[in-house]
Amino acid sequence: MSYDPHGGKRRAAAARVRRRDNRGTTGLEVVDDTNTALYVETLRSERLRSGVVAAVLAAILVVVTASFAVFHDGIQNFASKPVGPEQPVYVIGPFLLYETVVLILLSRAVAGKFRPPAFARYANAVVETSLPSVILLVVSGFTEPAVVFGGSPSLLYFVFIVAATLRLNFVLPMLTGVLAAAGYLAVAAYVLPLSFAPAAPIESVLYHAGRALVMLVAGVVAGLVALRLRRTLVRVNEQKAARKRVTSLFGRTSRPRWSKGCSTKIHRPKVRLARFA
Repeated sequence: MSYDPHGGKRRAAAARVRRRDNRGTTGLEVVDDTNTALYVETLRSERLRSGVVAAVLAAILVVVTASFAVFHDGIQNFASKPVGPEQPVYVIGPFLLYETVVLILLSRAVAGKFRPPAFARYANAVVETSLPSVILLVVSGFTEPAVVFGGSPSLLYFVFIVAATLRLNFVLPMLTGVLAAAGYLAVAAYVLPLSFAPAAPIESVLYHAGRALVMLVAGVVAGLVALRLRRTLVRVNEQKAARKRVTSLFGRTSRPRWSKGCSTKIHRPKVRLARFA
């Protein structure tokens, strides 16, 4: 067997390379993989939330427009001035168009073609939560306050609060609840002569403050649910990243190394049994 004077140096260099490879798959790599996976899942969840909101707005627009066209005379009995069937399109249409654009941008972000800025999620929460307030203001110009604040338009706030759980963030659902409560109280104070000793129940400060408080509490609860979902998602991604790291580590160290031209066929020695007389 020939002697290689540089064999020791080569073995030491190979050992250093193996140690450097092993250091490359430390906890930092797991953290990076987890953060990347969490970011992608957050974008997918935001896309789902935007799609749900767009579908709800489209359904409301279709149902309300059809109702105005079919039951126009009955709806007109509740209105103080003529209402055209195109009125819902003027109110809900711009928000539906906005939500469609948001959905397209989120789809591009999930595909890696666009990276939305961090403040965009907060701006989006402000724009979306303002829709019920706009509807309340518009409807208040056509009918009595009891119909405006006691009917279905004020319940639309809860659609956005519930959908905010898909943001996977505690602050954003809570912010949605705060904006909903503030917007509702602002519209009520603008439309109604609120008082602690009202002439009608609909003008009571306590009545509207109680409804706003429910919106605020709903936002906090939605934030807690979103936080729970986020922690579960983080734990699952960490487990996946750790499993990938272990598989990569042991797969590299336990993989047999074959030299070029070396056959992988296992040769079994032939054994001859001697016969004794």
